[in-house]
Amino acid sequence: MSVAAATLPVPQKAHRHHIWLTAGGVLVAFIVLLNILAALGQSANKCVHSCRIPPPPVSSPAAASSRFHSSGLGFTLSYDKSVTGSPSNQTGSSVAWQWPLKSGGYFDAQFQGSRARGTSPLQLVNALHGRSFSQFQPIYPVAGAEIGYVLGAGEVYEGQWTPLQGQSQTERMVIMAAIKGGVGVTLVCEGPKTADNGSHPNPAQIGVGADQWCDQTLNTVTWPGEKPL
Repeated sequence: MSVAAATLPVPQKAHRHHIWLTAGGVLVAFIVLLNILAALGQSANKCVHSCRIPPPPVSSPAAASSRFHSSGLGFTLSYDKSVTGSPSNQTGSSVAWQWPLKSGGYFDAQFQGSRARGTSPLQLVNALHGRSFSQFQPIYPVAGAEIGYVLGAGEVYEGQWTPLQGQSQTERMVIMAAIKGGVGVTLVCEGPKTADNGSHPNPAQIGVGADQWCDQTLNTVTWPGEKPL
């Protein structure tokens, strides 16, 4: 055998070796790719911090309010003490306030409960007006009057009030009443007549701010057997 013949490569063997190397490389690359895909799938399904659903955001606490509960009739209401201060009078069936207004004069408010005994809300309004405020003349009825989200009746009145010191002034007053479960609740809001304006609608023309307090407070009334708001 010649040296030339001895040094000639054997094509068949070299070709098989190259194929096995290529196949092995592809297999390793395929396994690595599978591992990468598996890792990506696991990370996609894993929460970054925690899989627990976070609680809803906590809203800012509402302004603190005080509560009146009628021990005799069972109705309850909440009111903003920062506006009115403590009640000027309180019994087992009624609560009343009186406080000075920035616009001048005083504002009076009262919630009074009673046994309905077959009467209607309008009859309660008329009875209270005739008994305690006959000097006030009716101006117009309150459309859709409600107390504690119960439909009732109401009227706006106007009259003169003379303080102990000073001149007489024109007053506006609202009387509203509603009945539920045999219990009637009557609201009286009275204050100096205040002109209505576009920036602060005040249809009843009661002292600015006082009308809003009355609206907010009458909506907090809960009736006997109901859970207080």
